[in-house]
Amino acid sequence: MTVKTTISLPEELFERLELEVSKSGSTRSRLVAQALEDRLKRDEDLRVQEQLNAVYGAEPTQEDRELSQFLQRAARSALAE
Repeated sequence: MTVKTTISLPEELFERLELEVSKSGSTRSRLVAQALEDRLKRDEDLRVQEQLNAVYGAEPTQEDRELSQFLQRAARSALAE
């Protein structure tokens, strides 16, 4: 099910969105939904990481962050196929 909504964007961001729409052949709605989904997933992952850090008391290393980003991109790519 989809829900229609209206949002306000800064003009520069809207122009960047329009450019991406023309490059990708996607729709505004699809790109905005994908960006929102990515953001919400990233926020959720950060909350889980913070909870794990609270339990284990360790901040992630740069290597941990890079691995996490790689795995997230790989998972998104696999789901998009």
